[in-house]
Amino acid sequence: MSFVRIKRVKGIPYAKLVRNVWKKRKGQPRQKLVRHLGRVHIPEKSADVKADLEGCTDYKSAVNTLMRAELLRHGFSETSEGIFESAHVSFSMHSLKAHDKRNGKPVVLSFNNGIFCEEHLQKVFNFDPQMEIGKQPGSVLSKIYEQAGFNAKDESCFIMLYKKSVEKENMTLDEFKKKYL
Repeated sequence: MSFVRIKRVKGIPYAKLVRNVWKKRKGQPRQKLVRHLGRVHIPEKSADVKADLEGCTDYKSAVNTLMRAELLRHGFSETSEGIFESAHVSFSMHSLKAHDKRNGKPVVLSFNNGIFCEEHLQKVFNFDPQMEIGKQPGSVLSKIYEQAGFNAKDESCFIMLYKKSVEKENMTLDEFKKKYL
């Protein structure tokens, strides 16, 4: 299982995708670098944008709506379909990747103490409550939701997203609770 780790180099934060490995000789776990993700860009919150999930027809469109709201909330503007830009960073909704417009290097965004990067956003997109047997699916979604940098304080958006994830399986919330909780 890999995860994103922030490492400071000369005071500048960089994100790395790492995984834990067990070193037999030392009898200890160690982190092994999977790949560098890029410098961490931390934009300031500049607007109070609400995500309206009521009009979303399915789970993936709800996640897209949340992503758009988070980017707009942090000073990005949509320049073309699925491309958001700030003064120095461009983010593609299609590839889920950001890059520095000055030098073209990859960057990751940090919103709400989470990392808004391809790895975390893919976890949100691929969340399947049926795969969380033996776990509390709501807790799992909550964790990946926060890791991806979505605003955890906005409970109504999270609840709507959770409902959309349940609807994706063509179950009502009550049927889902009986089956999994």
